[in-house]
Amino acid sequence: MRRLSHLRKSLKKYKWLLLMTLPGIVYLFINNYIPMYGVILAFKNYNYVDGIWGSEWAGLDNFKFLFNSQDAYIITRNTFLYNFVFIVLNLVLSVLVALLINEIKDKVISRFYQSTFLLPNIISMVVVAYLVYSFLNADSGLVNRLLIKWFGAEAISWYGEPKYWPYILVIVNAWKNVGYLSIIYFASIIGIDKEYYEAATIDGANKWKQMTRITIPLILPVIITMTLLAISGILRSDFG
Repeated sequence: MRRLSHLRKSLKKYKWLLLMTLPGIVYLFINNYIPMYGVILAFKNYNYVDGIWGSEWAGLDNFKFLFNSQDAYIITRNTFLYNFVFIVLNLVLSVLVALLINEIKDKVISRFYQSTFLLPNIISMVVVAYLVYSFLNADSGLVNRLLIKWFGAEAISWYGEPKYWPYILVIVNAWKNVGYLSIIYFASIIGIDKEYYEAATIDGANKWKQMTRITIPLILPVIITMTLLAISGILRSDFG
């Protein structure tokens, strides 16, 4: 009874704050939970005539077919290798960008850079795909036009050659995600007590030593947290 009474008081006390979470909860339910019914497709012999519910159940036959094929190994290998590169490269670049932003003393310019770096993360992956296509299109892409104009080289079929895709995917992923991570690390950096840097300056420590002996060790918990979150999402299937 005491717990129930305490719960009622808490609900009454924080009712407006709880109400503010309602749009987010509704969005999460519509965007994340309702589409989960599509998981049953993995266990069905799907055909377009009968639809999802009318198709016959296949049990684990679809999984047997996948894991008995060579594609399962290739998909798993590529997933882990790409994400390893994504995590390491994005970590290094985002920390570096955060450190550089922290060195900007003008608040207006600093906020401009923060907004600029954050913008790619907000852009839909569909828009990003079109932007990349406008750069790498074999006939009218900006990169090929510059190569032909400045170097007299032949146009490269970026989308038609598999050897270019590892570089394209890594660069695009870094461009889209480094800014978001750098803002998180920058927020951690500005929370560090300035007395540490003042004491280090008095002791004769240069910028490099301040970065390696003060900044990075103090934001290490945040780095570990963001890295663990990235690792936990390796096998997450998303639209991007």
